[in-house]
Amino acid sequence: MQATTVSADLAKVVRRVKNLPTLPVVVSQLMDAVNNPAFSASDVSRIVSNDQALVSKILRIVNSAFYGLPKRVSTVTQATVILGFNTIKNLALGATVFSMFKDGNGDDSACDRAEFWKHAIGTGVATKLLAREIRYSNPEEAFVSGLIHDIGKVVLDQFLHEEFVEICRVAREDGIRFSDAERIVLNVTHSEIGHWLAQKWNLPNQLDEAIWHHHDPSAARHAPRLVAMVHLADAVCRMERVGFAGDEVEPEMDPSIWDVLRLPPDAMENVLANFGKEFERSTVFLKLAAE
Repeated sequence: MQATTVSADLAKVVRRVKNLPTLPVVVSQLMDAVNNPAFSASDVSRIVSNDQALVSKILRIVNSAFYGLPKRVSTVTQATVILGFNTIKNLALGATVFSMFKDGNGDDSACDRAEFWKHAIGTGVATKLLAREIRYSNPEEAFVSGLIHDIGKVVLDQFLHEEFVEICRVAREDGIRFSDAERIVLNVTHSEIGHWLAQKWNLPNQLDEAIWHHHDPSAARHAPRLVAMVHLADAVCRMERVGFAGDEVEPEMDPSIWDVLRLPPDAMENVLANFGKEFERSTVFLKLAAE
């Protein structure tokens, strides 16, 4: 995890974040375990079995259209053998984040949590599709990176709700970017808050960078390709109006991503052609968010 200095403005904001959910021990143990070559599928199952609610969520996702497996999977051990350690780890993290931040605050139409989750899932799906196009080694990591890239917005909505509503209002009425409205209201952005949360949770560097630099991909040092994919996927979902990301401004793409990604000629066509079907398969995550 990369340590950074917290600015005075960010420190002022995070001091108001009371009772922040901690990443469950099971998920932390999984993130450590998958880096151990001696670990087996039964070891992963043993860790996850300490949280039966998480077991249930993982099996629901594994048996959903999201994976479309030919036979029903009944144990985490089976799921791990079929899908791999990294997939189970990323599913556990994604399902956990949805569960911890599932509820919104208030009924403000400008800050609809369900629309936020649609955008998050859409970005995850688009990132995973891009990962396939460039043969990225861990497409499930790509999905989760897109899924949680805007987690800082959820922290704002959950813990600084009045300011979050004001940010939404400023962005809407002034026709400016959400991040610019954040600067006006708090002088802190959701990317900075998300980076702070990633450090609190001790997330891997590559996930941290996807959260922190998805609007500034050229700043990525540990995972430039992953961050570039999330940046592009976020822009695609904004242009296609998938969910709502907080403003109606057309996205600007950092030109540096093209050299980083080196997409095949038909990559974007393939992503757009497959997006609708893949998004539909991902509705299991929307159901988790609604519970």
